[in-house]
Amino acid sequence: GKATQTLELKGQPGKPVVLSPGQSYSSSEYSLVWTVWTPTNLPIMNQSILYRLRNKASGTPVLENEGTWHNLALISDAGALHGKEKDEFKMDLTGLQGDAEYEVRIRAMNHQGWSQLSDPFFFKTSGKHFTLDFPLFTKHQLTSSSALSLDLATLNLIVLACLVSLPNLYAFHVH
Repeated sequence: GKATQTLELKGQPGKPVVLSPGQSYSSSEYSLVWTVWTPTNLPIMNQSILYRLRNKASGTPVLENEGTWHNLALISDAGALHGKEKDEFKMDLTGLQGDAEYEVRIRAMNHQGWSQLSDPFFFKTSGKHFTLDFPLFTKHQLTSSSALSLDLATLNLIVLACLVSLPNLYAFHVH
């Protein structure tokens, strides 16, 4: 004989994990990319992206109204998906201050409820004080791409050589 069974996965989404680097190429925008696991039969329906200004490179104190949490809702659909995987998402944060550090927390919801908040994630916007940090690529970013076979040190040397030899083609402005 032959037997079949159906397995139904239940549960809230896992805790979101930010994949983006900790430095923005821009002084006023940041591309936030993250992943969140959910059971296959329980797609992500809604996400909450919380962010706030934490520090200014100039040392000027962050005023109370500047440091309040902003809450952005991401209603999930095919347009919210960033990568090939169904659990990777992207949102561009705009209107940011240059030379500043921001804190981000994310949570996701499916039909079973909300996930835990992500661990705090900090990123800096570019400016006079905060310039692009090296390495440009993290080990996770390299291992997440199956098409890339260079190691981290080699890739960063190639990128650095290009930046040194082609100073007028920077993708960002260095002060």
